[in-house]
Amino acid sequence: MDLHKQFLPPSREYLFGTDFYGRDVLSRVIYGSRISLLIGLIPSFISMFIGTIMGLLSGYYGKWVDTLIMRLVDILLAFPSLLLAMVIIYTLGASLANLFIALAVVGWARAARVVRSQTLSLKEQDFVQAAKAIGVKDWTILIRHILPNCLAPLIVLLTMGIPSAIMWKQG
Repeated sequence: MDLHKQFLPPSREYLFGTDFYGRDVLSRVIYGSRISLLIGLIPSFISMFIGTIMGLLSGYYGKWVDTLIMRLVDILLAFPSLLLAMVIIYTLGASLANLFIALAVVGWARAARVVRSQTLSLKEQDFVQAAKAIGVKDWTILIRHILPNCLAPLIVLLTMGIPSAIMWKQG
């Protein structure tokens, strides 16, 4: 605290100015945003990871695997995400780890649907059919051929999911 530097306007030394106690507002904003960014990033990455795996499996293998995973996705998407996350947190107890779990459980279904739709269209492409014809294993096809082509929509979903997780935490 430096009371001689109260309410200074933005300058080179204090980019956001100072507050009532003469503290640098920018450093306080950075320090305060750590937990919000943590809550936005970790559940989003976890849900993208789970959703990507489920979508790849569902779209590539089809049949009963697709039916099972997509019915689970339908069940998750049938409930309002805020209500479902609140039920999960109430059931598990209030903690930061349980908040991560709740947000990841609520968020993976959207990623699974997007990756599934991409996988369904990509598995019929010539390069995937050629890889199958020469005997490339399914996991190699999924990781090296299909997944890289699913990254663009996943990046969009991830960037849209981070702010919503942060806002959910503050609401």
